[in-house]
Amino acid sequence: MRTRNGLTRRASKFSLIHRIFFVFLLGLGTAPVFADVKVLDQDGRERLFSADVLGKDAIIINFVYTHCQGVCPSQGKRFEQLQSLLEKSARTDVRLVSLSIDPERDTPEDLKRWSKQFRAGKNWTLVVASPKDTEALSRQILGMTLSTGEHSPYLAIRNARGQWRPLYGLTRTAEILTNLDAFSKSLEN
Repeated sequence: MRTRNGLTRRASKFSLIHRIFFVFLLGLGTAPVFADVKVLDQDGRERLFSADVLGKDAIIINFVYTHCQGVCPSQGKRFEQLQSLLEKSARTDVRLVSLSIDPERDTPEDLKRWSKQFRAGKNWTLVVASPKDTEALSRQILGMTLSTGEHSPYLAIRNARGQWRPLYGLTRTAEILTNLDAFSKSLEN
């Protein structure tokens, strides 16, 4: 079945096993290998998730959907604050990514509206993938799939080596950067 954004639909389940696996992953710095899936960004451009969106920089990624009335606006605000902190400290080594977990509804136009609402700058990319690829990406990054029906605030940090660590999505802004820096430094030793 085709969705509004032209990508194919696949149902996903959020299970207890995935939640347990997430808790297990909290202490690990995993480096998943991504098949370079196609995504659409907030400007409607087709891009490759790993090569074009992630690149080799450190990444902070959140999982949102633009029609959310719950935790997603708080996550958007948190990313707006993160972006401000990064700009004030002149840090260009960290990029922000928001991945829609509602690929059946979210379009590039919806992402663009969201990006304007939270003043997304050039280092913050919003993307939507097909339902199948969204499920695969969230599973690779978080160790679980996410859905709009059972959506908790999750984010993940990735160091420049490509290793991921999940974090609670409502972690204080400065603490997110502290976690990213500590995670990056712990792997240098």
